Amino acid sequence: MIQRNNLPHVLYTWLVICLGTGVLIFLFKELDLDLSREFLVFIVLGILTEWLGVSFPKGKLSAGFTVVLATFLIYGPAAGIWISGLANLIGQGIINRGSPMRVTFFSTGQYILAFWVGNYAYLWAGGQAAVEKGLNFALFVPLVAFTAAYYFTNHFLVYLYMWPEHQKTSLVRWSDILRWDGFTYLLGIPLGLLMVMLYQRLSITGPVLFFLPVFIIQFLLRLYLQVTLANQELSVFYRVAKKLSRPLEADKIFDLILKEARRVVNYHSGIIYLKIGQASRPGFQPGQSLLEAEEKNHYRAVAGKGPQVKNLIGTTFTPKEGFLGWMVSQRRLPEIINDVRKDLRLKNEAGLPQVCRSLLIIPLQTENEILGIFMLGDKHPFAFKENHQDILTVVCHQAAVVLANIFLSQRVRVKANIDELTGIYSYHSFFHRATEECHRAGKEGSPLALIMLDVDAFQMVNDSFGRNIGDVVLAALARLIKEMVNQAGIVARYGGEEFVILLPNYGEVKAVHLAENIRRIVREHSFQAEGLSLNLKVSLGVAMYPQDANSLSELLQKADEALYRAKKRGKDCVVPFSGKI
Repeated sequence: MIQRNNLPHVLYTWLVICLGTGVLIFLFKELDLDLSREFLVFIVLGILTEWLGVSFPKGKLSAGFTVVLATFLIYGPAAGIWISGLANLIGQGIINRGSPMRVTFFSTGQYILAFWVGNYAYLWAGGQAAVEKGLNFALFVPLVAFTAAYYFTNHFLVYLYMWPEHQKTSLVRWSDILRWDGFTYLLGIPLGLLMVMLYQRLSITGPVLFFLPVFIIQFLLRLYLQVTLANQELSVFYRVAKKLSRPLEADKIFDLILKEARRVVNYHSGIIYLKIGQASRPGFQPGQSLLEAEEKNHYRAVAGKGPQVKNLIGTTFTPKEGFLGWMVSQRRLPEIINDVRKDLRLKNEAGLPQVCRSLLIIPLQTENEILGIFMLGDKHPFAFKENHQDILTVVCHQAAVVLANIFLSQRVRVKANIDELTGIYSYHSFFHRATEECHRAGKEGSPLALIMLDVDAFQMVNDSFGRNIGDVVLAALARLIKEMVNQAGIVARYGGEEFVILLPNYGEVKAVHLAENIRRIVREHSFQAEGLSLNLKVSLGVAMYPQDANSLSELLQKADEALYRAKKRGKDCVVPFSGKI
């Protein structure tokens, strides 16, 4: 089914195709079929110009206008349009590299209509067939009118065809295309006139012999364009290196890669997968041990551009799943998939392979690991070339090195702020956060509760089952407490088997109620460790700021005193410092 936003584009495409076909049918009666052999020779020359044309994003440079102008002046508009149309249809149809045939049909219709408009401009400017009156300076203005009309009609039709893509940045801009193509048109005028003069003297043999230097000129154009594109590719490297030299967050780097990729090639959708174990998005969360975070060997889609991105963000794969997993596990080099439908490796692959025909896949790789996968997709087969892969591989490598440094820095900060065993805040980071909360509570006059928790008789667990079992149980207890407190407060390991819970905006009754729930749920919970099932009991003390203390250090002291009373009462209970509850 045609999507609504694509319907105008499809209708426009077929309108141009139908109009071009109509012009061919209308002019067929004006063809001099006695000259069919000569027509065939020029069609072959036109096909060769298509084959030897220099392709670049959004266009192609070729000597095609030389043939167009020569056939127009020698045979008139009817034969010229038929020769140009058939040459384009056959030439692009053979080397379309899997593109839909409607693209070739549109291109043919576009050239026919441009030729048709150019002919009217030529007649309007007072031009006559050169074969009747010969070449003279009186034809200068009509030829300029023909060339200008052909040029602007051609590019106007292409611009409308590419309207859905025209706002996307690219390595090649429309101004570049107009300038380069305009140069070939200006070069095509004298070459076309020379072909006409040779035809008048040597018949069809003259244009055929003259075409050799035309091929040489086209080869020089190819070299010029390659150098120009190489310079623009270097500008991409420079721009990326300059931006990556500044402090950037991971999200900004993802956006940078996708944006610069758009300058290189107009892809349909792009997606970046990142290893979940990295300390960036989706990131490390307190309550999860560092060991558990590192062991999650999944890759998650974290950023992208294009219509399919919203359906892909958040999806994951592992090194054992699908083609991407195979690339990661085998540490494969970047790869271009020219046609997904013909590649059996992607037959059941989810994500972009389901909606795109071409893929460009580049690992975000450092010397030690693959941090992620960068993948571009396009609706058309053979959309990506080797130079696209080369440029973006360098860009991705630059980005991967910077990302690796960011992740390393984040890991260092996490280890400094997070207790490595339990995965919750360490006492150092807790004290910093708690100081800020005390200052805020004092300024706003809001209550602040502190719960201090200690595991009863935990030394017996270590003595009976070993410290490894004890560590597993403590980590599980930390997760349980974190789940119960959720976003209401800050949970930290105070030391050994002691924990503290800071609760902003909690009154004493509410804090004691939460402490009692924690005590009850811990008592009822069965902790699993290496095949063992253990039960724990905890004692809790509650203190309030500013009701019981005037500073954070005093608040901690009062909560510790309340915890001591709970131990003295026989453990497995909750005691507030005030003694009112």
